Amino acid sequence: MSGRDLEQHREYMREWRAKRREGKLLTELPKEWEGLPEHVEAWVEGEWVHANCWSMTKRMPDGEMRIDFSRALSRAPSMGAINLLQVAVEDRRVFESMIRPKLLAMQKEVSNERVKEKRERKKIEEIEEILKQFDEVV
Repeated sequence: MSGRDLEQHREYMREWRAKRREGKLLTELPKEWEGLPEHVEAWVEGEWVHANCWSMTKRMPDGEMRIDFSRALSRAPSMGAINLLQVAVEDRRVFESMIRPKLLAMQKEVSNERVKEKRERKKIEEIEEILKQFDEVV
């Protein structure tokens, strides 16, 4: 990217961020989405954004990008997901190359913890069963 192109891109991003702060990038949230929790597990938010980013992004006649919630494949899991969607629309490459891999790693950690918890519960149940049998013998 030449120096001039880089400066134009930076100017575009400054304008885009200002519009985001002013709320000009979003259409109205659907009524049925009212009462969304503030946050859920971060990887859940990230996967929703990944699945919906392109379908919800709409280019307006003036060339501006808007997020159209009526085009969502499913209801957002949280307000955090909507904020993350704005980030993904702002810079899809950053979302896909830097944010999403970290969210997927978090998902694997949570999944591994749940597997460990399930194994521990099973061991506890087995021990309780042995103690129960022991009580019956005594």
